[in-house]
This record gives sequence, structure tokens and C-alpha cells, in this order.
Amino acid sequence: MFKKVKRLTAVLLAIVLLASLAACGRKSTDTETGSEGAEASGDDGKTLKIGFSIPTEREERWKKSVSLLEEKVSVELGAELIVQSADNDSQKQYSQIENMITQGIDVLLVAPEDAGSVGPVLDRCHEEGIFVIGYTRTGDNCWMDAYMTFDFETIGRYQAEAAVEMAPKGNYVLCMCDDNMTSIAVPMREGVMSVLQPLVDSGDINIVLEHAIPNVDPSIAMADVENALTKTNNDIQAIIAVNDAIASGCISALASAGMDGEVYVSGMDAEKTALKRILEGTQSMTTLIDLNNETDIAIDLIKKFINGEADQIKTDEVFNNGELDIPQVVYPPIKVTENNIHEVVIDAGYYTLEEIESAE
Repeated sequence: MFKKVKRLTAVLLAIVLLASLAACGRKSTDTETGSEGAEASGDDGKTLKIGFSIPTEREERWKKSVSLLEEKVSVELGAELIVQSADNDSQKQYSQIENMITQGIDVLLVAPEDAGSVGPVLDRCHEEGIFVIGYTRTGDNCWMDAYMTFDFETIGRYQAEAAVEMAPKGNYVLCMCDDNMTSIAVPMREGVMSVLQPLVDSGDINIVLEHAIPNVDPSIAMADVENALTKTNNDIQAIIAVNDAIASGCISALASAGMDGEVYVSGMDAEKTALKRILEGTQSMTTLIDLNNETDIAIDLIKKFINGEADQIKTDEVFNNGELDIPQVVYPPIKVTENNIHEVVIDAGYYTLEEIESAE
């Protein structure tokens, strides 16, 4: 069912890749895939199976993504969604994807826990005729049919710009993304340093600690900030935290020192607890991604691939993962601060004020 013909050559440019996918894609379904719950099934009448491999269920962002996909995959594709969480364990994720292959998935949506180690099993998916879509993260040196992601460089720039606006001089701590997530870590740091480097060079800003946090673990970030506070005798002006989970650990360390609300702290993902901290004044900013839009992009990519219409995918650019240029769909972040949280979050309908204030 839906098995694509094995491609004879690797492609180097996105347009060539998309054209080859269209020409060599799976057979079109007898039943059209529509937006009103039309069932996606093949010539044998079997239901389309979609695997969704996520790094963790501990973060609110992934819980919401799963919930949205479960609904839209059912309603818009009439398909089965198989969800597996790796619990921040790359070996576990590898085994889970192998298991989904044996279950007969036709499409794999994957957010690799470790970009370097997941490659062989994604190559196997390609060999088995399974379309592979990177979901905000990509694998290194391996096959992927498409990559959908945030604009991480812009997120990093937003975090640093807000920090400099609040603390143009002083000591900074950078709690960055784990280096094993290269598609996130590299562009985010580039965005951050595009703002900070001139001020570091001038001596206005001193980076007293920078750490790529393993498994984006809040407890490690908390320990890092505690060490930085000890090192500087509590003289810290800004902490750039890669996401809201890391921000929570940083703020816990500040609170223990009686400094929460006195130091700039960034974030990403617009988790309800982070939005609550922004209202309370202990977290300075976060970035919001429209997860409904993200889910719609995933559904559209799945439809295009299974219907042999890959050449109709509108890509923003390509991402080279060391193996090939992957067609990339990029969606923009929204900066959230105390000044605009009501407008861009509450008034926009993402969460009510009551939901934010009651978050735990």
C-alpha cells in the first residue's frame, strides 16, 4: 500500500527532489484525501498509517502537538496515528521507529532526539517506501523527504534582542540547546550571537557561562545558574534559556538566591507555565509557535506525498543535513512579552487568562 518506487539516485536540489518524488511516488489513492474526513486508503482498502516519533511527552508543546495531530489525522485523512515518545533516549527512539516500520506505517513524522544517531533507521524507512518528514528537527547525514520547522535563528535573535534591551551591559549566562540537535542548536546560537557578539567584543557583555544542556534538562540548567551565581557573587544580568523548560530551571536557581524577577530570562514554546511566569514578572519573554498551523502543514505534506503531488509542495528553502538538500517549510515565531501577551496570546485565542493563571 502506498509504497513508493525506490529512487535510483540521490538528489541535490530541492526542485529535483520534489520532482523525483512526484514521478516516483506512491500510487494515487482510489479515494481522494479531502478535508472533510475522507478516508486515506490504498488499492487494497487498508487505512493509511502515520507514525509520529517525538522526543518526550514531558513538555507541554509535544503533548499539544500529539493532541492536534490525533484529531486532524482522523478527521482530514481518516488515517491511523501511531505515537511513540522516546523519553529523551535516542536508542529508545531508534527501536520505536523500527517497531513502527514493522507495524506497516506509510509516513513517519519524526523529531529526532539525537540528529546523529537516528540516521540509519530513517534510511531504512526510505528503503521500505516510507515517507519521512522531519518535525521541527532533522537527522544528520540521512534521508528525509521534507523538513518542517520553526525559524530557529530568528528565535535566537529575538531572545538576545530582548535581553540587550533589558540589560545592555553585564554578565550573561547562555543555557543553550543540546548539540545533538544540530538543526536547532546551530541556528539558534547563530541568532543569539548575531546580537551579542558585537557587545561581547566591545566588553559591554561578559558571557560567564555557556552550556549546551543535555536533554534540555531543567535540573542541569538550575545547577548551571547556581554555579554562575556563585562565580559572580550573584552578579548576573541576563540568562538566555533555550526554551521554557530550561527557563523554569534557571528561574528556580534565581528564586533560591532571592533574585527571581530581577534577571532577564528568555524562553521558547509559550508553555502555559511560562506565560504565567511572564505575567508574574519572573520570566521576561518566550516565543509562540502556532501549533494549529504547524499541524496543518504536516497534514498538507502527508496529502501531497501519498497522492504523488510532491512537486506541488511550496518550500521556503532547503536544509542540507550533510547527506542531501531537504525541502524545508519554515514557519515564523511570535515574540511574547509582558507588553503584548494579552494581544498575541489571550486575545488571539491560544489560552484564556484563567488557563494561564491556573497553570501548574
